[in-house]
Amino acid sequence: MASSMLENSIQEAKDLMDSRQFIGALKFLKELESEYPSSALVLVLKALVHATLGDTKALSICLDAKEKIFTDKSVLPDVLNNFQTICQLPERNDLAITFYEYACAEVPHDLGLMMGLFQCYVRESLFVNQLMICLKMYKLSREDKFLMWAVFSIQLQVVSHLVKKHATTHNLDEPEALLVYVSVGKQQGKYDHAREVLSMLGTTLLICEVGRLATFKGGYASCSFM
Repeated sequence: MASSMLENSIQEAKDLMDSRQFIGALKFLKELESEYPSSALVLVLKALVHATLGDTKALSICLDAKEKIFTDKSVLPDVLNNFQTICQLPERNDLAITFYEYACAEVPHDLGLMMGLFQCYVRESLFVNQLMICLKMYKLSREDKFLMWAVFSIQLQVVSHLVKKHATTHNLDEPEALLVYVSVGKQQGKYDHAREVLSMLGTTLLICEVGRLATFKGGYASCSFM
């Protein structure tokens, strides 16, 4: 019964946040925290509201209660997903990676945690890490999309190397080198097979934000695997 009441209260807090009633959500979560002091999800949601409001203490709230975060394994994917969002605001994805790697070691067969870790690796362009976690996810689930993600991770590593090499050879900035490389590739018809692979995955694969230019380390295209 207590668990059900907590779940309903957490959903109510999320609804307040979704409707952008952040002050009300923060007040509600503080009251909820006094009633359920051991709840990691309440704690991290409170920190997320602080982060959304621009409060710099959001990260320290989580770091000071690190042991609490890993206490309840059943809500760990949800907890770390919110923590990952908090880490993005001050660009501390390294902390999210540390937390996710620890969680994956503690709960080695949780696909949700692996997916979260994979997202962290994508943001940092850690291609080899992306590849390894994709293979682990495929071994666990036998879903073909994870093999496709593994192949794409290898392709990104190759493209990143070619862009850097092209920039060095032709004395270009890397954004210019990427545009040249893509333009030449299109003229030579080198993307037909890649398009075929992407179409096979449909909406399950990725979204590329061309304007944000951040997939390559130091980089120039942002890819989010869905």
